[in-house]
Amino acid sequence: VTANGCNGPSAQTTRTITITPTVGTPTAITGTPPTCQLTNGTTTTTFATTATNNTGFNWSLSNPAAGTINATTGVVTWANGFSGSVDIRVTANGCNGPSAQTTRTITVNPNPTATAGPALAAICQGQTSVAMGGSVGGGATGGTWSGGAGTWTNANDPATATYTASASEFGTITLTLTTSGGSCGTTTATKTITVNQNPTATAGPALAAICQGQTSVAMGGSV
Repeated sequence: VTANGCNGPSAQTTRTITITPTVGTPTAITGTPPTCQLTNGTTTTTFATTATNNTGFNWSLSNPAAGTINATTGVVTWANGFSGSVDIRVTANGCNGPSAQTTRTITVNPNPTATAGPALAAICQGQTSVAMGGSVGGGATGGTWSGGAGTWTNANDPATATYTASASEFGTITLTLTTSGGSCGTTTATKTITVNQNPTATAGPALAAICQGQTSVAMGGSV
């Protein structure tokens, strides 16, 4: 601006105006989170985004059970044992900010679990056990029993499966329940059953004829 008047116009006075553009909405959130349930409390994932004209970001989690997130850097420390869904949320700071929120939903799948069930009563060779009474859970959708030299009935049913010992096996037999299904691998549970030997008897060799009142040779039998 200059002023008019005697000996005018005057010297010019200037004021500089800086127009700061509005901060943009954060772009899609990147980062590689776990897909299966963790068994430690130290695993981290660094999430990232960009936004035009930003001066920083504000990160948060929708589900505190998932762990913690650094509000400035977007680094998540996952909670031990967490499974389920959580939204990673971010807004950008800047002119007219904070911006609209960008969200990414993360799903952490549960690990499979297996329980062998109650202890089994002893059986004899060739006999059949009671139902196993096992179960599977977590991310498992099924389970199969195996083990021993005998045969299984309903082996693919963790609860109702039964085991029939072979005629030749005896002693302590280990039976194993293995999970199936889900996206986080398999796990096993075991228990034992005692198979007792059946009694045996052998009459021994043939006996020579004897007369009335005479005594035979020793029977030579065994059990």
